[in-house]
Amino acid sequence: MASRTPPIRVACHVIDDPFQVFRDYCIDYPNTLRRYDWAQVDRLRLSPEVVSASRSLFSRISREQELRLLSLNVNAPWDIVPPDARLHDADPLVRDGLYGRALTLYNHFLHQSGDGIADAKVSKSLHLTRPAFFPILDTQVLKLYRTSAQIAARDLSEAGSPYAPPRRAFWEAFRQDVIRAGDGLAALRDAARNDDHPVVAEAADQLSDVRIIDILAWSISRQIASTSWR
Repeated sequence: MASRTPPIRVACHVIDDPFQVFRDYCIDYPNTLRRYDWAQVDRLRLSPEVVSASRSLFSRISREQELRLLSLNVNAPWDIVPPDARLHDADPLVRDGLYGRALTLYNHFLHQSGDGIADAKVSKSLHLTRPAFFPILDTQVLKLYRTSAQIAARDLSEAGSPYAPPRRAFWEAFRQDVIRAGDGLAALRDAARNDDHPVVAEAADQLSDVRIIDILAWSISRQIASTSWR
């Protein structure tokens, strides 16, 4: 049967039928969507409710780690990144632009939270506060994007970006995938809206482009891991 939507590239992998991958995720993990993505919580900044919701995505944030994150919430520069900020619009070549401001907010938590709190826990929490901006960088997604992030870091350095990291630019690699997948994501949403499964149809308009790419990336990383294991 022909694919219902155009292929979408995620990291160095082309997903031939992204709608089916997305649909399978929605059907297999409806509770994750309800308890994490659609959690009825105040999303302007971190809160106990946001951290609690992140555990539905296996953030594994302990009570002690939660207190550390929330203590940083008091003086976090939330106002420099609007709640509706989009990763698409964050040009890393612009000094003090959205990309740089979001990096400041992200690093406020990443670099001051102490032992046991790394990208996965920070990104799963902050994604809920700025769902169209912050990618979810868990271990599997980081591994999948390793090569693409190395290429992105090199390209940013050559272009003179003030935010070029020395090794890997995961945000920029992810951002390029979101931008490149514009037409494919629109087609995926159209297919999902017309699906007969209510969770799939609801997800079409409730999830950001960043989250859909994350779902595709996480799903393909699981498939790769399963194939490698066999």
